[in-house]
Amino acid sequence: MRSTIRLLLLCALASHAAGWARERLNADTLAQFGGTYSMACGNPTSAKLRVTADALVVESGNQRMTGTDPQASYSFFGQSPPRGFQVALQSQVRGMAELMFMVYRDRGGNYVELDGAPNVRAVLGPSLTGRRYRQCDGAAMAGGAPLSPPSPPSSTARPTMPPPPPQATPPGGSPLTIVADPRFKRTWRATLGSAAREPWLAEMDGPAPEPRWVTVDGTRYVLNSFCKAHDCYDYNVVQLYNPSESRIYALVHRLNGDTLVGNPPPQMVADLRRLWQGEFRKSR
Repeated sequence: MRSTIRLLLLCALASHAAGWARERLNADTLAQFGGTYSMACGNPTSAKLRVTADALVVESGNQRMTGTDPQASYSFFGQSPPRGFQVALQSQVRGMAELMFMVYRDRGGNYVELDGAPNVRAVLGPSLTGRRYRQCDGAAMAGGAPLSPPSPPSSTARPTMPPPPPQATPPGGSPLTIVADPRFKRTWRATLGSAAREPWLAEMDGPAPEPRWVTVDGTRYVLNSFCKAHDCYDYNVVQLYNPSESRIYALVHRLNGDTLVGNPPPQMVADLRRLWQGEFRKSR
């Protein structure tokens, strides 16, 4: 009888402990994507993101946000992931909602685009979201294929100069060229966050007039608008893009509901609605 009671108590304790178990990233995910990410790895004052086995952490100055119970979602975008997408690291912020590190990879290695639920994004603010954080340490910092060993020095060989950095599109350039730039599309997908899972939004491949420059509250933006193929009246978007700050504000219209994207300041909301009215509800 005593042995039976002891067995039941042990089972109850085991069940209770399981209920308190925390999610953790597995060793493979941690080996590939764990470590520190920053907009400027050599600058100790720059904002940092940290990926550990049991948490995702955002640090900026004396502010800190921690998401616990991290999980890795390799199929976050389904069958049509954005170019370079590796994994979505998802976590929960106590008293708030979801904090996400969207991990991508290019020739420079791994980088993170910070995302999350609307209340999390609002707390982090536009200075932290919509930015690219490069991996500063960790086992997979270099990203793609391993580098070849350097060639032995030669007395006749001339030193190879590094290629010049790519030039940013000038603020006064062609709106059509700016909107076609891959950097614009990456910024748009990062600004969309989880809504980038909707192909018509992420790809922007529906009917669209030619973009143009507009001035809103003293600042020049590229006004770009597009809609969903075969459903243009009910699904459409107006965007305001500031190339010098790499920032997008947008109004997304679905059926009879509107969603503001990019955390536009209150004074800009009325301008977005006015522009949307002119683009998609103007009298024929």
